[in-house]
Amino acid sequence: MDPSRTDAKGFLAGRDGLEVMSVSAFYALLGEDDDLAVEILRQYLQSGWGTYHEAVEALNARDGDRARSCFHRLAGASASICAKQVQHFSRSFEEALALNNRSLEELLAAISDFDQAMQSLDRLIRTEIAKNL
Repeated sequence: MDPSRTDAKGFLAGRDGLEVMSVSAFYALLGEDDDLAVEILRQYLQSGWGTYHEAVEALNARDGDRARSCFHRLAGASASICAKQVQHFSRSFEEALALNNRSLEELLAAISDFDQAMQSLDRLIRTEIAKNL
């Protein structure tokens, strides 16, 4: 057995202990501009979920190249708002697809964890938006 294919979720190691989002770092990047922060977070909710669903759809369609591209975009968008967990998941999936060291079945088996990270981020973002309205 290829040692890089030890378990379906092993490639996600390192995610424990990561913040969902470093809110203070995000606001610091924006110079504490609450209005700008709210607008960027709203845009992320819309585009982030859209990109995530496109990536999952591509995995289900066995289109690794399209999935990798989506995960790359999601990693960048997540980095821009300091969303640590989703950034980690996105990079892990992108790398696994680029290196071809995980089967699509293994990636699909780990999608539920990714979905939970997306939902946690969604709740946090919605809370931040509500606090600034």
